[in-house]
Amino acid sequence: MKIGIIGAGAMGSIFTCFFHNAGIETTLYDIDRSTVDALRNGLRVVAGDTTVSFPVAITNDPAMLTACDIILVFVKSYATVPAMDVISSVLSPESRIVTLQNGIGNNEAISRYIPVERIVFGTTTIGATKIDRSTVQYGGSVDIVIGGTDMSAVDDVQRAFLDAGLSSTITDNPETAVWKKALINAAINPLGAILSVPNGALLENEYALLLQKSIIEESVAVAGALGMHFDTTAVYAATRDVCVKTSKNLCSMLQDVQSKRKTEIESINGAIVRNGAGHGIETPVNSMVATIIHAIEESYTFSV
Repeated sequence: MKIGIIGAGAMGSIFTCFFHNAGIETTLYDIDRSTVDALRNGLRVVAGDTTVSFPVAITNDPAMLTACDIILVFVKSYATVPAMDVISSVLSPESRIVTLQNGIGNNEAISRYIPVERIVFGTTTIGATKIDRSTVQYGGSVDIVIGGTDMSAVDDVQRAFLDAGLSSTITDNPETAVWKKALINAAINPLGAILSVPNGALLENEYALLLQKSIIEESVAVAGALGMHFDTTAVYAATRDVCVKTSKNLCSMLQDVQSKRKTEIESINGAIVRNGAGHGIETPVNSMVATIIHAIEESYTFSV
């Protein structure tokens, strides 16, 4: 079995580490030449007080993915379509395509290029932070939930994860799992990014908690209109639990803002706003935080 990973960011790097440690041949693909050049000297992984380094097969040539049996897509959500534009024509017609990306709509974007029977999608709780182009910090927790329309494809992917020591669960309804994670992310990521605080600090801010509650209420209503029914109280409790367990973590959106990168706001709160509008549901707080994040992104071009 040969694994291909699209995107050498935090998630792509940490999954590369797991597959490498299991002795599974893995090719890491990224379009950024400076990232590729840096990783040709090896990937460093920091876990607690331990740092390990190992060589990786890294390329910016999509043709190198042709021989891969399973392809994991780990680019930012807004880069899913551009990535598939480049790689879809070189992939084997037998390959399985996996997305565990943040946000809503990645599976649908990939299905424009790949038959749905070959797509496996879901969520992961793995925590990772890219320290520099060739170093990633492991944040722990490896739960993965996956599903798809073809159980043979899902089984193949789960087997690969298990071989790599990655705990995974198969669900009949991966779309619900994706939305549940998106609801929680919607109530953490933009607030952490706007306030520039770690996740745990949100629980100590009464106004942030009020915003979280409103975001969740709106988001649950939108999900219900799409046929996915969540209990608002349970989602709020799950969100607080994530903040507790990741209290010292800087959410990925805050990391993007600090590095003056484009965020995934449109696939999280933005997607909730768009789906709400399509069903006549007002989402003023989700809309507000999305607008603020866009304003922050726009400010990257200015300096004092």
